[in-house]
Amino acid sequence: MLLSLSWLIPALPLFLSIFIAILLVSFGRTMNRLTKPISLLFIFSIVFSTLFSFVLFEKHISGTISPLLGFGLLKNDFNLYIDSSALLASIAFGLTSLIVMLTSYISLKRRTGYVRYFISLCLLSGFSFIFVFSGSFFHDLVDPLLLSFERIGLHIS
Repeated sequence: MLLSLSWLIPALPLFLSIFIAILLVSFGRTMNRLTKPISLLFIFSIVFSTLFSFVLFEKHISGTISPLLGFGLLKNDFNLYIDSSALLASIAFGLTSLIVMLTSYISLKRRTGYVRYFISLCLLSGFSFIFVFSGSFFHDLVDPLLLSFERIGLHIS
């Protein structure tokens, strides 16, 4: 049951940040006035993802899930690999993101760009959760790029 819901760990910050970004583009002035509730919403999404990772880690739940993405390149090839090392890394990423967001919430002044900054932080957190649970997905994307660089004579080390 918990394993089948583990796709929420990266999805909640990603979908929330995309939704708030769409609202920011549509209703810019209103969204820039709602800095405190929006930033708290982002913080709660990271808290949820980190706590859910911690629960999965404590219950020693592992496995592979395939979220239902029926579009483009990710049709059936996208899997999230949940194991103890990935969960431990996601807890570390989540706590780091949470510290950065809480520090930003406390110390930054609420000016234009504040909401965009929190959208960027939440997107970064969501993509870091995906990176942790991706398994070989990252290498499937990066290795062909590095091979093409080597073919044209650029060596990246």
